[in-house]
Amino acid sequence: MAATLVVYLCALAFRRDVVPQGLHNDTSEEALRGIYLVEGRHVEVITTSIGNSAETLYLYLEGLSVTFFGPTTFAIQVLSWLFALLTIGLTGVLAKRIDARLPTWLILSVTTSSLWLFHYGRSGLRAISAPLFLAAIALALEHTSRSRTSVAAFLTGSIAALSVYAYTSCRIIVIALAVHGALSIVRAPASDRRTSVVTQGWIFAGLLLFSVPNILFAFQQPDLFLSRGSYTIRGGPWHWLENIFWSILLPIHHPSIYSWTLGTGHFHDGVSSFFVTAGLDPIHPIVGLFMFVGISEAWRQRGHLVLGFLLTVWILSCSVLGFVGPSLTRMLLILPALAIFGSMGFGRLAALCPRSRALVMLGFALLAFANYNSYFVEYPRDPDPRLVNNGSATDIGQRAAALAGRGLRVQCIIAKDKRTTQLLTRDVAERVNIAEFWNRPIRPEEVPLKRERPDVILVERHPPFARFAAQFPKELSTDTPAYIEINTSGLWQVSPK
Repeated sequence: MAATLVVYLCALAFRRDVVPQGLHNDTSEEALRGIYLVEGRHVEVITTSIGNSAETLYLYLEGLSVTFFGPTTFAIQVLSWLFALLTIGLTGVLAKRIDARLPTWLILSVTTSSLWLFHYGRSGLRAISAPLFLAAIALALEHTSRSRTSVAAFLTGSIAALSVYAYTSCRIIVIALAVHGALSIVRAPASDRRTSVVTQGWIFAGLLLFSVPNILFAFQQPDLFLSRGSYTIRGGPWHWLENIFWSILLPIHHPSIYSWTLGTGHFHDGVSSFFVTAGLDPIHPIVGLFMFVGISEAWRQRGHLVLGFLLTVWILSCSVLGFVGPSLTRMLLILPALAIFGSMGFGRLAALCPRSRALVMLGFALLAFANYNSYFVEYPRDPDPRLVNNGSATDIGQRAAALAGRGLRVQCIIAKDKRTTQLLTRDVAERVNIAEFWNRPIRPEEVPLKRERPDVILVERHPPFARFAAQFPKELSTDTPAYIEINTSGLWQVSPK
């Protein structure tokens, strides 16, 4: 497993600022929230400091990472890399605990074959915390079923409570844990029912104790707590039924109608749309088919404490999260469950046809090559993702930070994703001015050249900005693929005009 994780880490770091092109604006907003929380020493379970409201657990870790590494793309990415690697590792351990006959190479192949986890491991979005929490809670639940100790049960509930502070989708885990716990008590034999009640009681105790801050917040601001994610609800009952249908079939097909951020029946975030518009499959359809084979096998073993819990999470996710559309960001939660189901499906094939092992290994090797070739080679050629992710904002932010670090005053003019440029220039913000013109021409009063007299102007290469850049002498301009750098330090000595 260690060798696989090292190779996966190298893949995560490969061309990290190129594919995707720079940081997404949502990711940058989350990092700025994290900095606000850490540097301001704010204690909040849900913050409304910048943009939309958001849970804070992952944001605190992000703020600490930025504090340690500085406001760089690496500081954002290294944390999501860690969460992706831990998700793979815990999922592998959990699958072996569920069925020791499953070979490690098979579990790792199913988990790492998904570009879904890989993309979010590179994006830096806090949604990457959801699958890690599901794997950790399921592993703790498995340990509880073996040890039958109050400590293990209490730990399971505690981890479930903490997950709610990380990402909205994790609320499904708590609901699933409660539903599955009640079913476990009902299904338990009469001789074992008292033990089951005690175990579930300790799980509830851990859940309740670590949920106190969330409960208090819910009483103080019920609308804000209950409305998290409500902006994604669009359309009517027929749209919702269609969304649930495609959420169930997500492992084998993700329709092109969800490639747009905003639709008649859905509202997805840019990181999800960024992936889908390139035509990439979150899960290869063949692997997805075996996931459904594994789901049927898990259903036959639904009395198993962990498999029953994972099935409950999957069903609730498809119905509760899925009714607003199969967003890859929100549904990322179920990926460890799908990976385990897929491993069980391929395990079923191995049991029926022992000689299929070599064929399956070859198939996964070819699949890995095709998937990652598509991601790194074909993906950047597609023009649509670049419209969602403005890599120029990252390039301009990095260049502005370098120039301002030398004491120069910098004026940045960008088309979108201002938060990204703000994040990357945060340490030198007093020497950097940023003007964003989203779907509108440059307004001179928003570019205070006469007052600020910048030494350098960085103008994004954007057709509506060409006329502005053309006003300066060509000998002062340096062209790059992302922006035009104009050295204006000598102009103000002649005339401030």
